[in-house]
Amino acid sequence: MKLPIILLAAVAAPTLTRAQSFIAIDSFTGGSSFLLSNANGTANHNYITGESSILGGARQVRVRASSSGFFGSSNIKIDTTAGTMTSFGGDSGDRTLQYGSTIGSDPFTGAGTVAPVNLNLDLNLADAIQFDVAANPASASAQMTLFVNGSSLRFDGPTVNLVGLGTYSVSLSQFPGLTESNANDIDGILFRFPSVTANVASGLVVGELRLAISAVPEPGEYAAAFGLGLAGFAAWRRRSHKVAIVTKQAV
Repeated sequence: MKLPIILLAAVAAPTLTRAQSFIAIDSFTGGSSFLLSNANGTANHNYITGESSILGGARQVRVRASSSGFFGSSNIKIDTTAGTMTSFGGDSGDRTLQYGSTIGSDPFTGAGTVAPVNLNLDLNLADAIQFDVAANPASASAQMTLFVNGSSLRFDGPTVNLVGLGTYSVSLSQFPGLTESNANDIDGILFRFPSVTANVASGLVVGELRLAISAVPEPGEYAAAFGLGLAGFAAWRRRSHKVAIVTKQAV
């Protein structure tokens, strides 16, 4: 007698009817263009508020060169006409973009004019952080940090060596220690874009920062598949019962 699992295995899996979607973190198109520069080791901050193109409504830009400034300046330029961020300078230093709960908080200090706001992003480990690279010096890299429970828990992602132009994607599953439960409540996101370049013309140019939400089956698809499974099991039961009766009558 065949087991019912044979029939159930023949039921088609639910189709992915919900296409992949995207949430913009920062399109660099809101507000005014600006250049933030530092050459003496003291961190410079720039806060932008009330911009609808920024996730959570605010961004913190932070640059800091080496303590001596010997290696040159560290800079970030936001061009709202082009919709780009350029990281450049002779000193890679600290060059970060911060969103949500990480604004004005660990790992950075300094007085701010914007209160951090928890993003409360309900994500999963199959989702990803993406950014577009439009110009790329050989020494450029990127790293993201996720913050959970405000800014009390932090998870550093892998360092991404930028070897060409195009879209780079880092799955949340690549963040060591980040669990599915953590991913369900992301409150802050931080980007680091260190690069060593002589000037803005040869800098690392990044376009939109965004979240790529993975495609998932609709709940109705699961229900339909479960219903088909039950129907298959019922059909198997009826067939088995009918065969048993016929066999008994033939004896």
